[in-house]
Amino acid sequence: MRDQWKIILFFLLIFISFPVFPQGSHTTYTPAELDLLRTKAKSAEEDCVKVGTLLSLGEGLYESQPDSAMLLWYSGKLIAEKNIKLLEEKKQKGKELYMFYFAQLADAINNIAIIEDQRGNTNKALELFEQGLKMCEGVNDKQGIAQSLNNIGGVYKNRGDISKATEIHLQSLKVWEELGNKKGLATVLNNLAYMYKTQG
Repeated sequence: MRDQWKIILFFLLIFISFPVFPQGSHTTYTPAELDLLRTKAKSAEEDCVKVGTLLSLGEGLYESQPDSAMLLWYSGKLIAEKNIKLLEEKKQKGKELYMFYFAQLADAINNIAIIEDQRGNTNKALELFEQGLKMCEGVNDKQGIAQSLNNIGGVYKNRGDISKATEIHLQSLKVWEELGNKKGLATVLNNLAYMYKTQG
């Protein structure tokens, strides 16, 4: 148990300056920061450090190298899935480390889905976003639920199903309102404004 806390604290210290961003948002890193993330990804001995580094590095490469970002997110997804399975076998489901990997898995899935949607693979994107939504609902992650709904609404918008997109965005709006999250509210209200403008 003591070693697990050391790992978690170590991970938190490393990633204070390299946060994993919410689904659907992204940032850019300086070349030096990207080099640091690459070094950490290669040298990380603990899976909890490696998975977070891979997701952050993918985030940093998202705009300029989406294929590389996708590979990094798939690698992070595999690491998270492996550790979730191991922790379930050890009857650690619901414990801190399990929840950490669960959150990393949800982030990886949603990031992959964003790229799939951008590439026009809306069926795959929808499947992944719905998987992420179920995961968030399973642990009552309200912010994750709201963001997943927003992402699903975006897929329907991209498909041209404005009525379904509006319905899903309204569900997202309700959760953001419950949370009092102004940034989430602004995003979904912007999406709804587009829907209403499109409908005339």
